[in-house]
Amino acid sequence: MRNQQDAEQYFAPYMSQLYQAVSTAITFYRSSPMFLDLRADFTKRSHSSNLNDLIWKQLRVAFEDGGEATFHNRGNRQLMRIGDYALRVKKLDGAMRPQNHPTQAVLEFLEQRFEQLHLPGMEPPTNLDLGYRLTGPGEDTLEVYLRCPKGLKAYNWLCPLPEPSEPSVAEEVPDVAAEPAVPPRRVRLREEEMEEREEVHANGEK
Repeated sequence: MRNQQDAEQYFAPYMSQLYQAVSTAITFYRSSPMFLDLRADFTKRSHSSNLNDLIWKQLRVAFEDGGEATFHNRGNRQLMRIGDYALRVKKLDGAMRPQNHPTQAVLEFLEQRFEQLHLPGMEPPTNLDLGYRLTGPGEDTLEVYLRCPKGLKAYNWLCPLPEPSEPSVAEEVPDVAAEPAVPPRRVRLREEEMEEREEVHANGEK
């Protein structure tokens, strides 16, 4: 099993992508019209399930096309294998514990015995939770962690992911006002050319 220092070093290039996948999914869930009318009727379990699916969608967008990770889906269980690690997505409570239904597969994952992702000739991956918490009066503060589980309730280590810096306005909105107005100029040139031809034609008839 990899220690926290090894994990932090490996995930350093990916921390922003992991945090952003969680943040983007939550923002979309809270603001999208397709969920606004239904959220009042959802149970807590439904909220977590919907968020989980949206986070996985963002993770696939961030990692699948680049080939950094592979994704595994068995029934309702989704996992991402990246390097020497296997990640699942979990919402954490105040004690940094995820909600788990203690099936055999879940216990194997929590006890670092998840053999389904053990590739021949390689050590078994270190299992991690990509965990998140929503804190504050309106649950408007997001915290994202890499959590290395140790059984059903404990963990070996916990690594907070820093919030990525936002791009500046200049980077987000290109300056299109300075572009030359090419189409209108071309129209004027054609009009002037037609007028000159008509004038030459009229002078020739005289």
